[in-house]
Amino acid sequence: MKRVLSLLLISCVLIAFSPTLAANSFSDVPADVWYANYVNFVTERGIFNGTSATNFSPANNMTRGMFVTVLGRYAGIPASESGNPGVITKDSVNMRSEPNTDSKIVAVFDKNTSVQITGLSTNWYHIQYGSKTGYVRADLMEPCVSCFSDVSASMYYSSYIEWAYSKNIASGTSGTTFSPDVNITREEICSMLSNYATSVNLRINAIYDKQNFKDDAKIQTRTKDAVYAMQQAGIVNGREDGSFAPSEYASRAEVAAIFTRFVDTVGYKAEPTPQFSEDGSYTFGTAVPTTEAVADSYFNDAVFIGNSFVDGMNSFFGLQNSTFYGVSGIAASTMLTHSNFTLRETIENKDGETEQKKGTLAEALTERTGEFKKVYLVFGTNELGPKDGHQTAFYNAMCSLIDIVRATQPDAKIYILSTLPISQARSEESTSYNRDNALAFNTMMKRISFDKTVYYLDAFSLFADENGYLPEGFCMSDGIHILKAQYITLKTFIKTHTL
Repeated sequence: MKRVLSLLLISCVLIAFSPTLAANSFSDVPADVWYANYVNFVTERGIFNGTSATNFSPANNMTRGMFVTVLGRYAGIPASESGNPGVITKDSVNMRSEPNTDSKIVAVFDKNTSVQITGLSTNWYHIQYGSKTGYVRADLMEPCVSCFSDVSASMYYSSYIEWAYSKNIASGTSGTTFSPDVNITREEICSMLSNYATSVNLRINAIYDKQNFKDDAKIQTRTKDAVYAMQQAGIVNGREDGSFAPSEYASRAEVAAIFTRFVDTVGYKAEPTPQFSEDGSYTFGTAVPTTEAVADSYFNDAVFIGNSFVDGMNSFFGLQNSTFYGVSGIAASTMLTHSNFTLRETIENKDGETEQKKGTLAEALTERTGEFKKVYLVFGTNELGPKDGHQTAFYNAMCSLIDIVRATQPDAKIYILSTLPISQARSEESTSYNRDNALAFNTMMKRISFDKTVYYLDAFSLFADENGYLPEGFCMSDGIHILKAQYITLKTFIKTHTL
């Protein structure tokens, strides 16, 4: 029954998503063929182009270069019209307005960000990233002209291949080749779609039972999980004889159908083009760059909300005029329902005495609507865990908290603080409180920064040693909580990272 209902629902949604193809849009796509609506869907949205003004070539095989281009368009990755691809090799790399360190910071990049190199000026690359142009020191990035010997920078798929490779969405066919003109196989399509979904934290939910393909042994081990995930989601189908045919090629019509089902399953949620702050000085989803230090008075209209680290900030920051809503052991999800914050409103207790009313964070912020101009959210440590569900729950709760803040403090700048590193000793003994989970959650925070257009503060790098651990001399015996001296360092960091 579940299978039948799911199929009906998918059919209804696809009909809604796929209007009837206009007559003669492509001379080789009759309006009554099975793939007409799929072709209409992907071409209307600019995901696919025709092979000419009048032809779609539905029976032609899709190549690896074509497929990565299609995926890149869906993801909102801008095509490069000129220049050679390059990759940033360090975290928190500044793009400057001029080829010197005294010029204005135009954007800040994370490691593995793909950009376009348009020139070289005395050890500085002139680059383009979306609508932004500027300069990056040559030692902080690498040109990718030779990443693959068979990918010419002048080809339409060049920037998309470099993007997919840098994001671990697609791999080369050897250490030096990508084989962009080789036909893509059905299992490769599943693998790339799965890798893309992972890279942007999209969930592929199973709505069908797993089908045991009779040629299961022919599916490569590295793609098998992706194949069955796509099958159970209804994105790909097996053949009529019960096989999957993993090494067979896929036609352009078939890939149009797969892409339409993929979009229907995950939503039209792609990794968009870069989002910048109003003054263009900050790229959402990246770390806030170093700025000139502000005075303590800057925080007079600031509120710090979060876990026990907020309690530590309250104790050691010395910001007498700031507001702190800290709860030891709190997670973002439980902060939504925690109801023990002291409100301004008073009530009469059972003994007839007047006392302050207690309430939720939303109630506390509503009482003070518009009072705060800076909001710092400090969460993540108590949510750490190795499963996808931990990150998904955290993402959803943080988005809800940000919505509450925006509704009650509409003029506030919202900052989210990364999780701090964990000591090596604690990391090695815990499946939850460890370095890898902290890094994964910080990646999720960058995604939140991007999706919700809030500012990301990378305090992890402030304290992490060369191996990504919190030095033992910086923390309590639990390997998590920092000492007074480190809180002073953290305060200085926050004062020198404002926008």
